[in-house]
Amino acid sequence: IEMEDTAPTITRLMIDPQGFMWVLTGRGAHAQRDGVMATYDVFDRQGHLVRQTEVACEGNGLSDDLFFMGDDRLLLVTGAYEASMALRGTPLNLDDGEPAPMEAICLEIIR
Repeated sequence: IEMEDTAPTITRLMIDPQGFMWVLTGRGAHAQRDGVMATYDVFDRQGHLVRQTEVACEGNGLSDDLFFMGDDRLLLVTGAYEASMALRGTPLNLDDGEPAPMEAICLEIIR
């Protein structure tokens, strides 16, 4: 199978405890300003875009993953992309030969 070397349009979807859908696009995962892991497009239950939200934490929008943990917490899982590729048997291009260990970090949501 040959695929184009471009970022996917939608990288990740998640639903928050209030029922809003958070969409991480390729644009929201790449080239964020300093201190911002990713920028999500947030949609209401009717599918209307209501805002864009920057997630400010130490993380990489391309390789790490976020999960809602109630109303005021997020779980940051580092190295999630590499782990999912390894589970599929996809070879990883690692400069030093070993992937970084995965971490689970609990973050407080500050609005």
